[in-house]
Amino acid sequence: MRQTAKKSSKTTKKSRKKSGKSHSPAKKIAIIAVIAVVLLAAVGFAYANTVRHNTPDRIVSENGGLYCYSKAEEILTGRWIDLEGKRYYAGEDGKLYAGSMEQIDEHSYYFGEDGALLKDIFKVEDTVYSADQEGRINMAEGWEEHGGNTYYNKGEGVCLSACITDLEGGTYSFDPEGVLRRNAVFEADGGQYFADPDGKILKSQPIEFEGKKYYAGETGAFVKNGYTAYEDYYFYINDDSAITKEPFVADSGYTVTPDPETGAISKKEHDISLSEYIYNGLATYIKVDIDSQSMIFVKDGELLVSSYIVSGLYGKYDTPEGEYEILHKATNVQLKGEQVIEGQYEDVPLTDEEIAKFKADPKNKGKEVPKTKKVPKKDEWDVTVNYWLAFIGGTYGFHDATWRSYFGDYIYTWDGSHGCVNLPLWAAETLYNNAEEGTPVFIY
Repeated sequence: MRQTAKKSSKTTKKSRKKSGKSHSPAKKIAIIAVIAVVLLAAVGFAYANTVRHNTPDRIVSENGGLYCYSKAEEILTGRWIDLEGKRYYAGEDGKLYAGSMEQIDEHSYYFGEDGALLKDIFKVEDTVYSADQEGRINMAEGWEEHGGNTYYNKGEGVCLSACITDLEGGTYSFDPEGVLRRNAVFEADGGQYFADPDGKILKSQPIEFEGKKYYAGETGAFVKNGYTAYEDYYFYINDDSAITKEPFVADSGYTVTPDPETGAISKKEHDISLSEYIYNGLATYIKVDIDSQSMIFVKDGELLVSSYIVSGLYGKYDTPEGEYEILHKATNVQLKGEQVIEGQYEDVPLTDEEIAKFKADPKNKGKEVPKTKKVPKKDEWDVTVNYWLAFIGGTYGFHDATWRSYFGDYIYTWDGSHGCVNLPLWAAETLYNNAEEGTPVFIY
């Protein structure tokens, strides 16, 4: 019984031995698989933990600054941070750069008040900056193109803005956003200007833009409310800084008529409109002032004659007041006429015919034949003048009075003319040589 038991024990050991040899490869594979799963789980856990610690989650304002927390609730430090389409940079202390220009890896960057990196063209308060698409500030001076607009970087990323300035090649203007103004009329520095398609401000020349004409002065600013000279002509600029092409009334009252196509005004027309002698809108006229016993003759706005006169005898031969015009003029004219003196009479001899008629009348039989008769006294004149300019028929006019030594004062109250306007010889000559038929005459 014992021997059998021992044999049986040996048989079992052999059986186990045979069984172990046949399952060894499978067992190894199972072990390897288990190990792999464990390793992968460990790596995954480590990666997930790392991601969790480094992935930005939110930006928080605290302790007087901005900070970015990861999903693991840790503050990110010393690195670039991309969050919700914006880019930030956290310093070594974790505080985000904000509202300042900072140097990072040999480049300058500008971060907005919210800590976000600013790119391309941006404006901080009143200053326009230039950066590339990565946010690196463009430090070099010169012209730049961004989004179809032109800018000028004056260095260190600062662009010219809200100004007119001289640069190489001309004078240019930049709007408040730093954009170069082109092909436009614009307002700046209290004036209006025009920038051509290249952005250059035009100066000292007429400008036509969008159906209007302007005139740019020496600085480029449009002349406004006044004249400006260009070559041989003048132009009048209205309230809108545009060249006036329609007739207009100058401050003097004179109506100026510019060229309807160009707005050009001749020097003569310009000078006339500025004359201090424009009267009732007229630049050529004769004006007589009875009270002051004076006369002026203005032609094309220029005073040619200013003289004392003697008008018609006051109360008897008063020179008629009113508005007239020169009807005709002549030289070496005989002025002959007579005027009954009211209330005065004189004795004149009877003619032979009148005597015969008196004798033939039966009523006068036995009466003494008179030798004279009383008739109204007449004032008669017969003079030849050198210059004559009529303004009422052939009766009233201007002429020289060489028989007079004095003019003006109150002479007309006791030794006035028979109604004409008496002038010194020089005044009559000048009037004759320069006044045309149709020249307006004002007598007051």
